[in-house]
Amino acid sequence: MRTLRKDMTFSALPFRSSLTAYEQQADDLLAAWRAADPEALRVFREHHPRFLDERIPWLPRRLSDAEVRAVRLDRSDARLATARCYSFDSWPH
Repeated sequence: MRTLRKDMTFSALPFRSSLTAYEQQADDLLAAWRAADPEALRVFREHHPRFLDERIPWLPRRLSDAEVRAVRLDRSDARLATARCYSFDSWPH
């Protein structure tokens, strides 16, 4: 089940989804970010610690899309942002 595609929204998976579904969601998020999808940029900006204020950890820093896009992100970053969307601190290995 792919939940993030170009110009689509990042939607929560059902509570009992498999780990594979979450992995696919993270992979889709990364692919959408690479395609400069606005929703993917929003998800990373609002949920990845790299883009959050150090003093107020829930507050996104004021960054342009270009500044967000300038950061190199990989699968582990997409997994972390996905985990944070579900209020988990990390994505255990």
